Amino acid sequence: MNSILKLLVPILCGLTLMACNNHATTGDGQKALSTEAITAIAGVAVAASENYGPYMLFKASDFNPMGNASKLKKLAYYAAPARPETDNEEVRMEDVVASLFPLGWSEAGRFAYATYATDYSGTKMVNYMIKDMAKGDTLWTQYFSYAMVEDTADLYSELEADTVILINGTETEEELFRYAWILHEKTVLPELEKAGIRFDPAMDFRKQSNYGANIFEVEQTVKSEDFFAEYTLKSNKLAPKVIYSDYFGEQPEIAGMIKSPFNETIVVVCRQRRPLFEMENEVVPLLEGYSLD
Repeated sequence: MNSILKLLVPILCGLTLMACNNHATTGDGQKALSTEAITAIAGVAVAASENYGPYMLFKASDFNPMGNASKLKKLAYYAAPARPETDNEEVRMEDVVASLFPLGWSEAGRFAYATYATDYSGTKMVNYMIKDMAKGDTLWTQYFSYAMVEDTADLYSELEADTVILINGTETEEELFRYAWILHEKTVLPELEKAGIRFDPAMDFRKQSNYGANIFEVEQTVKSEDFFAEYTLKSNKLAPKVIYSDYFGEQPEIAGMIKSPFNETIVVVCRQRRPLFEMENEVVPLLEGYSLD
């Protein structure tokens, strides 16, 4: 580790931390209720060399997941199937599951959430999104990428992300997401406030395919020989909505419902299995909203 430290040039980041790989679109909103104080930590800038860098380096010991980070909870929209009981069963790789973290609602039916996933290179990807669930519009979205490594030797490797977190290796996925949240909550929380969203990750999640008299199902509406498919979320009372239109994804399943605490706006949470790399598949959440008022 001492040899690595000689390569690091400390820079006090103060309250401004580097955002990486981001694309943002904003929308007007109302003022939200205040949240707890934003956490800010200092990182270390690692200069570029022939084989690695540049990147910002943070260590697990830098993080103290209190305040807003401590409230973040992963929504259990998917449960892995049981392992085969005998060796005669077909070998199947475990699914790589993209985690879903609700962030809060506004009184106008706007819903904020984050997904935490792993791409083909092993880079951790966080996508924050604010959607108007009553109208179906995406109001704001922003991506961040992180390399999370356990071995200090990996700091010499070529990394896909320009933010690197040296982790302990014992953290849960929820804890790792909290590291990522702390680094960029100063970017995310103001967007929630502009959209009138109260930061409150506690959600009323109902594992069912209906809400009252509204019964939902997913139907394949387009199928072609080149593996292109379109899937539509349909209801016995509401307008159909296309939730996936691309190649190779399997038919989505309905995981459950999230209801706004303010009115009769709901989010239908679906899950879909898609090819990731080699023999692995990724399970991702698909969210669609409806206003029942």
